Amino acid sequence: MEKPVVPDGWNACSGSRATAIGVLGRWPRIDVLARARTSSIIKVEAEHPRRVSDVERRAVAIRDGARRWSEFWDGRLDFEALGWEVAELIADLTAGEERVERAGLQAQHFWQRIYGDDPLLLSVPGMGPRTAPTVRAFFGDARQFESAKQTQAYVGLNPSNWSSGQTASPSRAITKEGPSVLRLAFY
Repeated sequence: MEKPVVPDGWNACSGSRATAIGVLGRWPRIDVLARARTSSIIKVEAEHPRRVSDVERRAVAIRDGARRWSEFWDGRLDFEALGWEVAELIADLTAGEERVERAGLQAQHFWQRIYGDDPLLLSVPGMGPRTAPTVRAFFGDARQFESAKQTQAYVGLNPSNWSSGQTASPSRAITKEGPSVLRLAFY
């Protein structure tokens, strides 16, 4: 007996969220995507490149995955209703991303007005106009920390230590204590 195939559209898009959104934005109905031309899918992919060596193979995988899903759900799912919902969710996602972008720009504006160029923070490798305001928001002028170790512990980037009886395992994974937003900014 043949094993059932559960197609994975995410893998077909090579893990590219932008490609998945672009393809579903163009073809919100999975049954219509299943019949799309490979060349049409490639055009949408070209708008969202992600270092994929064989774009045509990926386009075929996307279409074939849609075909398998369409065959699997045929008669059990209203493709028109699903297509409408997918289009609405993509519109919501796009609007949300635009709001986040505007909020980020506004935060940069406020930070610039308060701290100027902040040459000290911006001199740290990897620190840019998005990360610096986050760090500044949590640290302020950082006078509350007496040492770099104390600061590292506050962020949760210090290695955890484990010991039991005569066994010790220093320098294991980080503790992850402290504000996760700040830790994410450092990553």
